Amino acid sequence: STITALTLDMSAAGAATFNSTVTATGTSVFASLDISGDIDVDGTTNLDVVDIDGAVDMASTLTVGGNVTINSTTLKISGDFPQLLFEDTAGSDVDAYIVNNASGLFIGKTNSPSASNDIVSIDLSTGGVVFNEASNDADFRVESNGNTHMLFVDAGNNRVGIGASSPSTELEVSGDITAISSGPSIFLTDTDNNPDYQIKNGNGTLRIIDATNSHDRVNCSSTETILNE
Repeated sequence: STITALTLDMSAAGAATFNSTVTATGTSVFASLDISGDIDVDGTTNLDVVDIDGAVDMASTLTVGGNVTINSTTLKISGDFPQLLFEDTAGSDVDAYIVNNASGLFIGKTNSPSASNDIVSIDLSTGGVVFNEASNDADFRVESNGNTHMLFVDAGNNRVGIGASSPSTELEVSGDITAISSGPSIFLTDTDNNPDYQIKNGNGTLRIIDATNSHDRVNCSSTETILNE
């Protein structure tokens, strides 16, 4: 049968078992609530301990002051613009977010998702990954076992370092460079329309070539060096 009560206090009566639906239109306070079926909450629920074996459907906000343990293999967040926000209530750290929308998956700073705050962008259709598409002054660094800046992108100065923590040019390499092919070359292209040059190792001969005019300026073999051949 149905029980209608303005106030229901069972704090001294032990456990209560309901075989049907419990509807509370006011405030319900439980020290411990064990639910074996589903729970549908349209308003605010304040529980010290809650153990739910079925599904939870909330039309409003769920706020948890402590830790949340999920004894399952999947955490599913569904919606037209699903997002996971990380907010530091102490105010000492930067907030963060993970968002999935029609353009892909985005990880960013602050708790207000927007293109200007995105740090990592993942195109879910192609699997492509872009770092710092918003063009913020945010460096990118890859650390190896023995080098803290094995690969480093200095965003503020538009420079790349390989093994270099403070690259002084667009590309700085701290260490050796090896070029391997049937005729490895380095091309030096002048954007002012002056002659371009090519440094090439072909068949054991080192050549410095005027690539614009297809002319060898220096040709060094194991036996001789020829200038302006």
